[in-house]
Amino acid sequence: ESRELHISETLCAQGASADELYFVDHGRVGAFYRTEMNEWARVRSTGDRTILGEMGFFTRTPRTATLRAETIAVVYVLSRDAYEGLCGQHPRLSSTLLEAVLRTLIHRLDMSTKLIATYDKSVTN
Repeated sequence: ESRELHISETLCAQGASADELYFVDHGRVGAFYRTEMNEWARVRSTGDRTILGEMGFFTRTPRTATLRAETIAVVYVLSRDAYEGLCGQHPRLSSTLLEAVLRTLIHRLDMSTKLIATYDKSVTN
């Protein structure tokens, strides 16, 4: 399913059930986290050809952030039912999808590790 998002339109909300996986075709989508002080913090801004919503989707836990369009964006949505059908009918394709999700997570973990290391150096100097 394809969705066109307008600027500031919410794709999914922090705390909501995670029954969809998102693929940003084009545009920018930001991930925003509401803190305990009830303030919004932008965690990440993503662009074209990005996978979003994978954490909650695969762990079956509520959304950890709100996804909101920062520009006009086109996003493809894969529902849990469609994903399960894909796994049953096209195992090679579902395996390729899982590899793409894994590469995305590894890239984000690498970026976070470098950011923490940079922050750690600035604090200790």
